[in-house]
Amino acid sequence: MTPRTRAAACAEILDKCWVGVGVVEHDVIDSVNIFQATMLAMREAVAKLQVAPDCVLVDGGRAPAFAGTAKAFAVVRGDAKSFSIACAS
Repeated sequence: MTPRTRAAACAEILDKCWVGVGVVEHDVIDSVNIFQATMLAMREAVAKLQVAPDCVLVDGGRAPAFAGTAKAFAVVRGDAKSFSIACAS
């Protein structure tokens, strides 16, 4: 995507979707490792959604357990297989 197309897509996604963002500080990454920090960030992002999802799709080989969420699915090469994962990317 060009920068202009990416900005337009971002605006559309933010307008029409629930978005949660998880942030993990560098000292946490250093103490737990990048994989565990990524799992923490995903949990935080899902917790910040306006509505609790029925399921969560995660791009990659492993998905964390999410509080209050029925199912979490890890999808290898998910950005190529799922529009919602691609939007998150």
